[in-house]
Amino acid sequence: LSDGTADHEPQIVSYYDKSHNQAVMPPMHKYYSAAMAKKRAADSTEAAAGAGEKRSASGSADEPAAQRQKKGTDPVAPFRRRIGLANRDGNVTDGLAAFDELHAAGLSCETKTGNSVLSLCAAAGAARWKDALRVYDEISVRYSPDEGSYTCMIRLCGATKQLDKGIQFFEQMCSSGIVPRRRTYSPLLEACAEQKDGALQRALMLLADAKVRDIELYEGDFAALVRSCTGAGS
Repeated sequence: LSDGTADHEPQIVSYYDKSHNQAVMPPMHKYYSAAMAKKRAADSTEAAAGAGEKRSASGSADEPAAQRQKKGTDPVAPFRRRIGLANRDGNVTDGLAAFDELHAAGLSCETKTGNSVLSLCAAAGAARWKDALRVYDEISVRYSPDEGSYTCMIRLCGATKQLDKGIQFFEQMCSSGIVPRRRTYSPLLEACAEQKDGALQRALMLLADAKVRDIELYEGDFAALVRSCTGAGS
């Protein structure tokens, strides 16, 4: 029996039996073979147990592939994908249809997906004002409007020169504890500048609010403020 190393099992050295004219393993070989077989079986059992623990931790390795796929299926995903494509293509009709069909199927999404449809309507301007209001109401009833929801409506109000309505959304947003972002002020300041009298007092109110919140406005926002001053005769 030769010495083993860290990387190799001990090797059995045979001897030559002249009487039988053949190589013969020493008698101890049968004991050694039995011991090694037992060790290999133990190692195999231990390895299998370790693999089983890993599978149990993942919670999915023992499940059939089809069952895992079914378990991970999101029924809202096709509708969300359609809304994303509608946004990419600027197709308001398809976006609204996907949003409505989602709810008709008894499913729910999240505010972010509703905002995608709302943004699509806002980008279409006055022609989709009623659709935007309907989507906003859906978000308000089914989910919870966030900064994106309010900003979309404020942007639409600015684009359609509905300053009063835009200010209402802004005040509702703030009273709900939602902090406006820089992009929230821009359409309102622009809407103020579009008024005949410049709506200077409202523009200054918005400027003061942004300053209190430590929000730095865009260069274009100050340009709109200058136009408000001009319109007010200041």
